[in-house]
Amino acid sequence: MSTLNIVDYMLPVEECRAASNQWKACLSDFSKIQKLIPTNYVFNISREHLEWMKGFKDYKDFCAAVGIYRDRLILIFYPMNNDGVKIDVKEYPYSFLTELEKDLRLQEIQEYTLIRNAVLSKDLESMEKIPIWDCLFPIHPFLNRTKL
Repeated sequence: MSTLNIVDYMLPVEECRAASNQWKACLSDFSKIQKLIPTNYVFNISREHLEWMKGFKDYKDFCAAVGIYRDRLILIFYPMNNDGVKIDVKEYPYSFLTELEKDLRLQEIQEYTLIRNAVLSKDLESMEKIPIWDCLFPIHPFLNRTKL
């Protein structure tokens, strides 16, 4: 990913508002949305964007708004105060929706909980063991990874 000059990617409040309003105006036009959001496009958030956000040390929360600027979709970053209200500053950073430059690796992790039931008598003797195949969990992925 190329390095960005954050100064080039700052929008004054009025332009942020106008970009957001343009987005809201096109929400009912599906064909316009399809043109604005190709399926292989992503928002690249630069280190400079993150550094700008870190500058609000007292406020850890941020939100993002979508807008249209120069006929392209943008993501605008807003710091939020402790009450969840946008903090007013002169300008806000934004990022254009751009074509994905390389493969994006995704990972899915599935976790399972194994529950084994048993009955213990009042004399502390095991009376009945319920076999593993009576447990309720997705059995097929589990069987593929374990030896019974």
